[in-house]
Amino acid sequence: MRTGKATTATDVFAFGVLLLEVVCTRRPIEIDNESGERALLVDWVFEVWSEGNILDAKDPKLGTEYDQREVEMVLKLGLLCSHSNPKWR
Repeated sequence: MRTGKATTATDVFAFGVLLLEVVCTRRPIEIDNESGERALLVDWVFEVWSEGNILDAKDPKLGTEYDQREVEMVLKLGLLCSHSNPKWR
């Protein structure tokens, strides 16, 4: 239920989305100009991860100058913090 009140669960969710925004350099919700459909960043990163390489979700501008373990950890932490079930965050 949406109450509009800040809770630990909503703060953790927001932190997770922020992590994903920073690493992916994407907005949390993007609207497709042609179809008008909403694309959620959390869903997109999870889809990329389920396809086998979560690092494909990172900003390509990072090039190769980054620690793969750290980027992978931040992406996974972002997904865990933004889990749809508040009890699992």
